[in-house]
Amino acid sequence: MSLNRRGCVTHQRSINIFHNIKNDSHTHNNTLNNKQNHAIRLFNEWKNRNRKHIYSNRLRISYEVSYQANAKEYLDKYNNKSIYRKRLENFCIRHRSRNKSQTKKQKRRFERACKSVFNNRGQKNVKSQPAITLEDRLH
Repeated sequence: MSLNRRGCVTHQRSINIFHNIKNDSHTHNNTLNNKQNHAIRLFNEWKNRNRKHIYSNRLRISYEVSYQANAKEYLDKYNNKSIYRKRLENFCIRHRSRNKSQTKKQKRRFERACKSVFNNRGQKNVKSQPAITLEDRLH
């Protein structure tokens, strides 16, 4: 449990009954939330070649995220005006569980997420061959 959150069903009994009321926290961050700060943060992520490891317990997948600078040729070819793009690496699926129904649900959730991602959300002008199999979609 973190600040300003209540416990889940399993942790309800560990919270005192009168201590779960939200208080105004005085831990406000004094950082500005504007485009300049986001651009500086993104630039530093790219410059330092930081990689963030992501693991989804719900989908049982893991991967690493890093940022890559777009070259001028990429900008011209794809008509994409973004300076950076996200690079996903070391994708790993772990749909093995002791409970078979849980494994089935995880596979279904994963396939639903794949359909959502590979239907080219927001890129309706891009003409490409559809990826039919899951292996084609991941490569």
